[in-house]
Amino acid sequence: MSKSKLIPILKASMYGNMNIFKVGKKKNKETIKDKLGRLFVLVILTLTMMALFGMYAGIIIGPLKQVNMEHVVITIFGLVSTILVFIQGVYRAQGVLFDAKDSDMLFSMPIKKSTIFASRLIKLITFQYVWNIIIMLPVFLVYAIFIKPAFTFYLTAIIMLITLPIIPTILASVLAYIIQSISSRFKMKKAVQMIGTIVFTVIVFIFSFNMQDYLENIASKAQTINDIIIKIYYPLGIYDQCIIDFNIVKLGLLLIANLVIVGIYIFIFSHSYYKIISRLSEKHSKSNYKMKALKTSTALGALTKKELKRYFTSPVYVMNTIFGPIMLIIGSVYAVVSSKGFIEQIPKEFGDIMGFLPKVLMIFIMFTLSIATTTSSSISLEGKTFWLTKSLPVSEKKIFISKIMVNLIITIPFAIVSSILLAIVFKFKILDIFYCIATSIIVPLLVSILGLVVNLKYPKMDAISDTAVVKQSMSSMISVYSGLLLTAIPIIFVFILQPKNIDIYAGLMIVIYTVFTYVLWKVLTTYGVRKFKKIN
Repeated sequence: MSKSKLIPILKASMYGNMNIFKVGKKKNKETIKDKLGRLFVLVILTLTMMALFGMYAGIIIGPLKQVNMEHVVITIFGLVSTILVFIQGVYRAQGVLFDAKDSDMLFSMPIKKSTIFASRLIKLITFQYVWNIIIMLPVFLVYAIFIKPAFTFYLTAIIMLITLPIIPTILASVLAYIIQSISSRFKMKKAVQMIGTIVFTVIVFIFSFNMQDYLENIASKAQTINDIIIKIYYPLGIYDQCIIDFNIVKLGLLLIANLVIVGIYIFIFSHSYYKIISRLSEKHSKSNYKMKALKTSTALGALTKKELKRYFTSPVYVMNTIFGPIMLIIGSVYAVVSSKGFIEQIPKEFGDIMGFLPKVLMIFIMFTLSIATTTSSSISLEGKTFWLTKSLPVSEKKIFISKIMVNLIITIPFAIVSSILLAIVFKFKILDIFYCIATSIIVPLLVSILGLVVNLKYPKMDAISDTAVVKQSMSSMISVYSGLLLTAIPIIFVFILQPKNIDIYAGLMIVIYTVFTYVLWKVLTTYGVRKFKKIN
């Protein structure tokens, strides 16, 4: 592997994916303002996430300190970071390692395959460092404020920030490789890839819903939460030991072990890397094509079919947006299957839980359907072919509606089915059924329009892969946090206003969100149209 070639390749690749503040060549006032606006939004979103993790760490460390187990807070959040990095890595690795658009160009150059793979793996790990820092840095800060540890703690924290994401990212890329390798043997590669990733997601959810039972079984043989987590992921035990009793030898060996794992993985994997990329780029054609009667459709119908086809040919696009609906349907089925035990586990202090349960479902629907939307990436994913869309003899409004329809098609059915299932099993009132169905329609429509407005404001038309658009663009980040904010607002105001009649409050929130949807639609059909015309 040549260092002289690795660094330029890595630099070019990272610049194309991570520079979310990239603006045009003309340094006019508008582009500078736009750049500063993006920077401001990113800083606010990052600080908000770090503040939330810091707040949770502060809540947990108080009781732990009373029993001299304050170091467990590092282990707990270390496990959270590891799991998140692994899950994100499975999705992101498929785009960064296998679906990059510059593969043909790089493999045609006199560059070693190991160098190309190493540059992409390093880029993948770098993206994972961002999540790790956002989670762990505020936890380390909270620990330092509460405990006032020795200097050796800070050295352990630095090593932990460097090494923690490496092993889960390697494991995630192996799983992504398996999914890609299997899918590459089929004609419908993308479909097989998506099915494999969806199955993995479902397994993660099922495991999450039964996590309490698994932990109880492990806890019966362990005395502390710390022991449980160390049994799940051993390297966290080394960090924990070094926080309690610093050992430079163990930390050094752990650092070396991670570097050796990366080196061995690059050496072994790079030999088959070109083959799988080649298989994935193969295209199959039917030899028994038969002429059939041509079908016609309306302009809107044709545009919607085009958007759906684009959606289902991008596994990372599908998985990033189907995550919420799958969570909703699995959670609903789980509640239905274990309905008796579900109700018995709720403390009696909550009062009339059967009357309050529909409102919880409304919040759950809002959360799962707003955390990711297809429209926040739909403009950017057009990339260099965007001029074709602009040249179509249809209005911008119809183009917008076709993109919105994709998000509605993949979210509303999940929400309505979940609402009907829970309404039947838990015997919701007619008004509650109406509220749940209204939420199932209004919230997806609201976040769809919002995502499109944001993507028009912050388009990323020069990304080298779908992953760079779906997971690393400014518009996708803003849409996710806007969706979370929309979910948090009704919860916050419940505590502030403490409404006496929850039915009236729920109805009022639906009316407010409906009005907000209408206002956003007006913004989209005026400001959005102007932005659409300016994008090149």
